Formats: sequence, structure tokens, C-alpha cells
Amino acid sequence: MIKTVRSLLCPNLRDRKCKVMTDGEKIARAREAKGLSLRDAAKRLGISRQCWHQWESGYRTPTLKTAHRIADALDTSLSEMLR
Repeated sequence: MIKTVRSLLCPNLRDRKCKVMTDGEKIARAREAKGLSLRDAAKRLGISRQCWHQWESGYRTPTLKTAHRIADALDTSLSEMLR
């Protein structure tokens, strides 16, 4: 049986109280903590609002280089943003 991070953190996956935050949710949380709209955050990075939304929704995953750029745009460190 292959163990995933989620299965290790949440042995009972049917337990609705046990939720692991995705990287997209963490990016959204960091953006909201700065009081920025999707449009404002995307403008800081020089990308479209749709592209930023795709990262937050989990439809696309930013590269490590882009994740660093996102953290810089949000005036935070990558480790703080993904904590």
C-alpha cells in the first residue's frame, strides 16, 4: 500500500474534520492576509488574474521559481507562505 502525505496526516480520510491545506489554498491565504484582490496580486507579478486563480484553485501548480516570485509579490518568504 502506497502512503501519501495526506494518508499519513489523516489516517481516516472519511473524517471531514481532517483537512490538509493545498499549496493553492496557502497562496490564497497569503494573498488575503495582505488584503489583495486576485487582480492586484496578479498585477504585482505581471500576469493575468486568470493565471493567478488557476494556481489558487489547484488547476495549475507554479514552478519553484514562480513560487518564489509569488512570495516576493506578497512580501513574504516562500517557507512562510507555504507553512
